[in-house]
Amino acid sequence: MNTVFDIREYYNTPHNRHETTGYSVSEIDEDIHEDIDNLLNHRFDRLYKSDTYKYGSRGITIIYPAINYPGSRSIMMGPDRARSLLSVYPERSDLPKISRIVLRPRFIDIGSVELVALYLRKSRTLVYYLFHPHYYSMLNAGQAFTSSAGSCAPGPASPGFQASTDSGDNEFRIHPLWYIISHVNDTGPDVIEKFFIKKEFFNSKTGEILNDISFYYSRHGY
Repeated sequence: MNTVFDIREYYNTPHNRHETTGYSVSEIDEDIHEDIDNLLNHRFDRLYKSDTYKYGSRGITIIYPAINYPGSRSIMMGPDRARSLLSVYPERSDLPKISRIVLRPRFIDIGSVELVALYLRKSRTLVYYLFHPHYYSMLNAGQAFTSSAGSCAPGPASPGFQASTDSGDNEFRIHPLWYIISHVNDTGPDVIEKFFIKKEFFNSKTGEILNDISFYYSRHGY
């Protein structure tokens, strides 16, 4: 089961206190603040390009790296993939919660936890990181989304859905971008929502690729 939770609470549990990690909790907080500062200061001119997904009279700006990774990019979210997922997102009334999506080419993990995304409520900005590919159960996506998605005949032609691989299970699962959009709240106090995932059965080879991509972009100033 993939879950969203407080990373500090998980990190301080006894079974994780002595695990060797690439980041400390304070370093993750610092990285988050760095991302926020970059967003607020509009420092995208050199490192990022932008595109727009338009729906009705509205639009969502997609900000993505200006340089391409020289290796396989299938594990990364690109602007075309983001537009495709947004175009078939079932609950259209959720889309105004997002003004822009920043595709941040950084892999941030601590022990068995990965940072998936940040949502800056004040500016309605979603910062989307590198992480192990995974899907979420539709049962955890909220009643409104589940009801709407259930009427969309999910299948191979729907990029946001994935059929369960469990034997005898007809359940469909949803893409992380859909899951996050369905959960963020754009009303109330000015806060930053953080999304994490626990790594339990993820492929170590994929982790190496994510690190390679992250280091490549880090060397180029991302």
